[in-house]
Amino acid sequence: MTIDPMLYERISGRSADPSTLLGQALAQSSARQQERTAAKDRAYSERRYSARMKAHALMGIIGSVALLIALIIYAVTR
Repeated sequence: MTIDPMLYERISGRSADPSTLLGQALAQSSARQQERTAAKDRAYSERRYSARMKAHALMGIIGSVALLIALIIYAVTR
């Protein structure tokens, strides 16, 4: 399918090549979509990293409390 340059110029009032303008519009749309996808992926990986760090911290706290309880029980029974 082709775009008739004469009809395009009459309807839009622009004298540029319609195929070039269409290509530029598609390229800009594709670039914006890629930027949105990259930002979404980046946000997901940051949330995932944050959740993993919180889980590690929680496990460290639980382990420390368990060790403290074990040492207290050992000291009392001795």
